[in-house]
Amino acid sequence: MKKLLPFKKDLMEKKTKIIVLLVFVTLVVITVLGVSLGLTLKLSSPKPEVVEVVGEPDYTIKIEWKKVIGAKQYIIKYRYRDVYGEKYAFVTTDDNFVVIKRVKGNLDFSVQALNGREIQTSNFSHERTYVVEGLKLPALKSFGFTELPSFSAKINQDFEPVTYIYKGAEKEVEFYEFSDNHNPGDVVVLSYAELVEYVFNFPPGETYAKFRPVIYATIGDTIVDGPIELKELYENPTTYVVVRHYNPE
Repeated sequence: MKKLLPFKKDLMEKKTKIIVLLVFVTLVVITVLGVSLGLTLKLSSPKPEVVEVVGEPDYTIKIEWKKVIGAKQYIIKYRYRDVYGEKYAFVTTDDNFVVIKRVKGNLDFSVQALNGREIQTSNFSHERTYVVEGLKLPALKSFGFTELPSFSAKINQDFEPVTYIYKGAEKEVEFYEFSDNHNPGDVVVLSYAELVEYVFNFPPGETYAKFRPVIYATIGDTIVDGPIELKELYENPTTYVVVRHYNPE
């Protein structure tokens, strides 16, 4: 076996050291660049979506998104535009989902990923809109009028308030609306207690009065809400009960 000459042996050792040094430097540069990029690159924006809409008894909505690599927390920005206007609510969570109160109408929402460094905070995701279907109140049952002196009338004892179930309890609708064929644009809203005592003075001839439950009353320019769950969850019915009454000419 041939032996390397001393000068050739030294040359090989120098080359080996140079290669090892270059590899070490390369690894250091790669590590530094990786750490630098990891500390400066923005996080990806989450892509949230509504995954669950729950009814009785919880009435909640779940918004979920895939975890963002490097994210420590998330901020959810949302609003129920139709019921509560343009103002947003904000929720911070360590999870990749949030459960919020269910409210009818347009739900606008977006999510931002956080890592503890402002420079890495993602942009809020593109705002999405989910239309939460409003609930339907039970129909008002048929009833009639009881005639009073001087051709006036009151609703009879067949009138039953509309009821609904909320968080396991049966509750009554508070307000009712009525109008008649003589002045169809003149709509009156009364509470149940007021309606059962109301005296109707219809003009001579045939009257068709129509009634329905409503979720709020308008007194002048002021809106008086019924129970909060009616405002947040239910739609005004579009179906009326029509009651006929005849006053002699």
